[in-house]
Amino acid sequence: MDNNALFKILVKSYIDNNFEDTVDNLLNKDDANKDELSKIISSLCGVEGSYTKNNFSRELKKAISNYTANNKVVIKVKNCCMNCTSSDTKTLCQSSCPFDAIVIDESKHTTLIDSAKCTDCGFCIEACPNGNYIDKIEYLPLLSSI
Repeated sequence: MDNNALFKILVKSYIDNNFEDTVDNLLNKDDANKDELSKIISSLCGVEGSYTKNNFSRELKKAISNYTANNKVVIKVKNCCMNCTSSDTKTLCQSSCPFDAIVIDESKHTTLIDSAKCTDCGFCIEACPNGNYIDKIEYLPLLSSI
């Protein structure tokens, strides 16, 4: 499922007041990578969260309720497999970043965002063929305040 479809499901479930059940059902699918999916869901909800077996959806809803604005928009949600590294040893996301904000963590063999350099331009999101970066959506926390 792509992030746009997932976002629509989350918004609908939030409006329909079955958000926690929907999140639990998404995470309980047999083929779901729970850690990765929980990061994506959290980011789409505009908050940070990581998977916990028994209470992720409840903690996520609580985080949405306690939301405070965070101006960082570009979020890394998956580990990079580094399969797009070019001959100059840069990944596609690194090559696309005019601010050199994407760096390689040699010990973990993945990319990281240097938040001090990142301007949230989103070029890495467009460049990454694996969907490792997404725009954080800050819509669901606004629903709580209506």
